[in-house]
Amino acid sequence: MKHLLIGALAFVMPVLAFAGIEGVFATEKNENGDYAHIKMASCGDSICGSIVWSSSDNASAIGMKIVWDMKPNGESSWSNGKILDPVKKKTYNSKMTLSGDALKVSGCIGPICRAQNWSRVK
Repeated sequence: MKHLLIGALAFVMPVLAFAGIEGVFATEKNENGDYAHIKMASCGDSICGSIVWSSSDNASAIGMKIVWDMKPNGESSWSNGKILDPVKKKTYNSKMTLSGDALKVSGCIGPICRAQNWSRVK
C-alpha cells in the first residue's frame, strides 16, 4: 500500500506543479511596440512556452519556443529555465511567478536583468 501511495504522489505532484500556469499569456509590448501570445504548457518535467500569435508581421515567429526548462519552485513559481528575446536574439536565465492571471517573467545575463508582466488571454 505504501508503494502505491508513493507511486500516486510521484504522478500527481508534477501535475499539481503545473496547475494554473498552462494557457496563453500576452507579453508586454517590446521596444518596437509589438507583443505576442505565448502558450505555456508542460514539456516533460518542466514548463515551456511558444509563440502562438504575434502583432508583428513576422510569420516565422509563430511556433518559436521562447521559454524552456522552467522547473517548479514552489506552488506558483518556476526557475532555472531559459527565455529567448526573439528581437535581440539573446537567451537569458529565467524565472517566473504566477499570481492570479498575471505572470511575472524575468531573465538575466549576469547581473543585468529584465522583467515583464504577462497577462492571461481569456
